[in-house]
Order: sequence, then C-alpha cells, then structure tokens
Amino acid sequence: MSTLLFVHDHTFTLVGGDIYSSGAFPSWAWDRYLKNFSSITVAARSKEYFGEVSNLKIDRSERDGVKFEFLESISNLRDLVTGGGKTGRKLKELVASHDAVVVRLSSELGLLALKYAVSLDKKVAVELVDCPWDSYWNYGGLTAKLYAPLITRRVKSAVKKADGVLYVTQSFLQNRYPCHNGALTTACSNVNLNNIDENVLLKRLNKIHARNDAVKHSPIIGQIASLTGRFKGIQVMLEVIPELLKTYPGLKYKVLGAGDPQPFLLRAKSLGIADHVEFCGTVPSGIPVLNWLDDIDLYVHPSLKEGLPRGVIEAMSRGCPVVATSVAGTPELLADDFLAQPNNKSELLEKLLFTLSESCDFSKIANDNFQKSKEYAASLLEARRAEFWASFAGCVNENNVLCR
Repeated sequence: MSTLLFVHDHTFTLVGGDIYSSGAFPSWAWDRYLKNFSSITVAARSKEYFGEVSNLKIDRSERDGVKFEFLESISNLRDLVTGGGKTGRKLKELVASHDAVVVRLSSELGLLALKYAVSLDKKVAVELVDCPWDSYWNYGGLTAKLYAPLITRRVKSAVKKADGVLYVTQSFLQNRYPCHNGALTTACSNVNLNNIDENVLLKRLNKIHARNDAVKHSPIIGQIASLTGRFKGIQVMLEVIPELLKTYPGLKYKVLGAGDPQPFLLRAKSLGIADHVEFCGTVPSGIPVLNWLDDIDLYVHPSLKEGLPRGVIEAMSRGCPVVATSVAGTPELLADDFLAQPNNKSELLEKLLFTLSESCDFSKIANDNFQKSKEYAASLLEARRAEFWASFAGCVNENNVLCR
C-alpha cells in the first residue's frame, strides 16, 4: 500500500509528548485514510499546553500508522513570495517522500503542498471544507477584503489541478470552485452522526411541549463555536441580545467551544448582558456534544465563514430549531425564513424574533430539521467517503506501477 501525506493549517495541541485536537481530528478520523494507505504523515501546526489536559476536554489525535510533522505557519507576504522559506523546504521534502498528498483547503500549507505535489508528479486530492471568498470578505478588515479575490483565485486554480476533490457541500462549493472534468469527485460533509434515532425527535417534541411557556420568557439559545478569532460571529450575536431581551427578558445565550472567552465577556459586560451569556468551555466530541444540544431551545449560527457547518447539522439531528447565516453551503440545510446575511445584525434579530414567536411552530421545525439531518447519517457519508478514497488510492497505486 502507498504512503499518504495530509496537509492542513490546523493547530494541534501538544501536552507533554501527546498530541490532541479540539474536535477536528480525533484519532478515529484517520481511519478513513488508513483503510487505503499504509501510513499517514500529518503536516500541520502546533501549540503547547502546560496545564492538565483534562481541563481542555479535547480528543487525543494520535494512533498507530499516523506520524506528525509540525511546521511554522506561512501567512506573511515574504513567506508567500519566497515559497515558505524553511517551512516550504521541509514541506517539499515531505511531498517528495510520500506516494500521494491530501490537502485540506483553504490553507496556506495546503496550497503550497499541492504546488509541490503537481511539480513532483504526485497524485493529490483536495478536501474543500470552506469558501475562502466568504472567509476573507465577510471576516476581517480592509486587508482581508483585498486578499479575498487573490485567495479565491489561488484555491480555484488548486482545485482545477487536483486528481480528486472531496467537497463538503452538495453544490455550493462545486459551483464556485469546480474541478477539472476528469477528476474524481464526491460530496461528503465531515459531520459524524451515529445517533439519528427517532427517540431523539420524540424527546425534543416533549421538551418543546414542556417548555412552551418558559420559552416565551426565557429561551435558551446555544451555539457551538471556536472562541479563537471572530469568524463564528459570536460578537454579532452579542450585539443582538439587548434587543432580544426586550421581548425575552430571561433569555440565556450559551456557547460551547475552545478558546479564551474574555474578549467576548468584556463586550457582554459593556452591553449590560453579562448575566445572560455563558461560555461553557469544551466537552469531548460525539455524545457529550449532542447531550449539550439537547438542553437548548434554539441553535444559532451567525458564522461569517463556512463550508457546510457541522454544528448546524448536529443541532438539526437533535431536533433543534436553527437560525444561521447564509454563508457557503448553509442554505442547503435551512429554508430562507431561518437564514440571515452574515454580519447583518438587524436581519439576524428579525430571524430570531420570527423563530421564537408564537407564529412559528417549533414542533414542525424540529421535525423538518431532524428529517433533513438524516441525509448526513454517518452510514451514508462513510460509504460515499470510502468509495472516494478507495478510488483515489487505486489511482495512486496505478501511477506507482507505471512509474516502476
């Protein structure tokens, strides 16, 4: 079997000699590649943590057959112009020493690895998990907006050169970043839903009935989001809460996710809403996350960048009503009534007020969302994903035979 290099800008957490990931790459995530490749080398970034790992409540990423190579970021202009300097040279060596390359985009390490893979005639697959145009145009200041057209062109060019492309959306990313005609391709979200059980819907419907009166005064609104940066739109939601409190004075906004909540807490205090905001830290992926979703009345996702939001699909699988921004593939999941333009506070407020109002049937929304989530059941996605990676590995092996 062939060897695989996986490249992404993801930052892994190092605790002593152990490697952890905050949800994106638990140890089982590597199984999808190891079924078809003898070993994987993961090229990414890292940060050290010196406290008790139990405080982080994150997943261990290591497993047999997986090696990690941690590189410095290449985000400044000099690095981009010079090919990444020391990091670029190391990345080129890694590409040269592996039979095939998978890059998760958009990421600078991924784009550079793809460039080397093409020049060295290595088979390369792209996992396209977000839209760089949305990422830079909606999130950040003038510099980000100026960079948006450039990074979009770079990703479009990279996708066109790939031998295979795994898109997380059904059509949005495919239309904006098309692959070449002969490429292997599939549509497969990176969500992992193993618990789509009709009893979950029944439990949600009972909860809606039991909390009907409470929601009119004290709805619990939840969001799963990284606190690193502002791209998940937490700051937008905070600005909306003072207006929501005029109608729902007991409202609570809870956020589950890793990172430092202090900048958001300071803003909440300045808005006079600190008592209505709670940052819940992290829990391990899987059942603990789903249990957390079971305790909220409404899920909100005011994100400024996405591919296909995993948190939204997870919330839908628990029968949660959802209001989100219309970025990237999110409109594939929700009707227009529950979508707001990114960074549009007044529209987000309007959609939330509509969804929480008596004119909106929570039970119907819960059922609709639950049924839609079945399209993303792990059994369906795993079959699709397995077929894609088996086909890609087959192309790699054929290429190696020809080379010999």
